[in-house]
Formats: sequence, C-alpha cells, structure tokens
Amino acid sequence: MTYFAKTRKSAIGFALLACVACVAPAVTGCASKTAATDGEVALRLRAMQTRAFDTTDVNKAIRTAMATLQDLGFVVDNADAELGSVTASKLDR
Repeated sequence: MTYFAKTRKSAIGFALLACVACVAPAVTGCASKTAATDGEVALRLRAMQTRAFDTTDVNKAIRTAMATLQDLGFVVDNADAELGSVTASKLDR
C-alpha cells in the first residue's frame, strides 16, 4: 500500500469520526438536563389553567366563565364564587 493510500484512509476515518462526534449529541440529547419533578409539572399546568381578571364583580366573572365553558361544549361540574373557581368536564360525543 502506498503512502497516499494510507493517508487517504486515515483522512476518511478521521472525517467519519468527526461526523459521528457531531451527530451523536443531536441524536442522544443533552444528558446534563434534569427531568422536571411531578410538582414542577403540576405547577406549570396550574399556571396555564389559571386566569386572573381585573374586576370587582366576582359573580359576573363566574357566570361569564360558566357560560363560555358551556358554549365550548363543557358541562359545569362545580362553581364556587367564594373560592372563585369553576370546574367543568367535556363529554365525548
């Protein structure tokens, strides 16, 4: 085998190794990231589900929320004006 053939094989091997080194992190992901705990996931979910309205008429806000949910096809399960919460579920049709 000539010197040129040996050098070419090493260059191809090096190029292949460089490609694998560049692609491997993208395929396997970053190992340093930690998974979110159940509490953090629940907190993020609750933050997305919570809305604040700038009004002093709590009853009107509750009624409006209930009417909107019903318009969207939900059935209101529980509404509490003191707590300011409305829970609803959507029936499969």
